[in-house]
Amino acid sequence: MSAIRDDQAKFEALETTTLGISSDSMVSHRRWADKMRFNFPLLVDADHQVARAYGAVREFAIGSLPKRRVVIVDKSDTIRYVKDGMPSDEELLEAIRSFGG
Repeated sequence: MSAIRDDQAKFEALETTTLGISSDSMVSHRRWADKMRFNFPLLVDADHQVARAYGAVREFAIGSLPKRRVVIVDKSDTIRYVKDGMPSDEELLEAIRSFGG
């Protein structure tokens, strides 16, 4: 996510909005965002509702854990890109360019 922070101007040039979403607490988000100097919001998904909506949850008998997944949604709310893990900024920017983002 630091790379996205560093390349934020490239994402903004393509008229994108960057959001980080995690099940960590707001206090945890604030500390991490301050430490890392993120220039985009981090949202709390405490009950994994957003993660489930995007298929980013591993279910276990004793509970669930969100997994790292990058999702790009276009201006018409269509999912255009999904990848587990953290792809490079260049891969993300190319994906956005490919659908005219």
